Amino acid sequence: MNHRKNKSQDLAAAKAGISARSAGRIDKAVVLPSQTPRRYWRSRVDPFIDVWDAQIVPLLKSAPKLMAVTLLRKLQDDHPERFPDGMLRTLQRHIRQWRALHGPSKEVFFPQV
Repeated sequence: MNHRKNKSQDLAAAKAGISARSAGRIDKAVVLPSQTPRRYWRSRVDPFIDVWDAQIVPLLKSAPKLMAVTLLRKLQDDHPERFPDGMLRTLQRHIRQWRALHGPSKEVFFPQV
């Protein structure tokens, strides 16, 4: 903010390490981005809701190390045209959350000194 007082917004943004567009957005905002509450609602319907309990969870229980890419390819084979490649990141998030809540526990080890 010290650079913004006597320099242009572009120069102040460059010195802060952010883009000029972000600097303009921050200047116009009432509160800082770190102080805005996190969004907790979904903006879209879950695309995997129909197949999650019936197909994905049993596969994860039988082989917990399966990767999301493998599961997406299986879903694409079973349901052509329904699950495009762009849904991979969504499936990865779902699987990460499932593993945290219901997956196998992580191996704990203590290194020997």
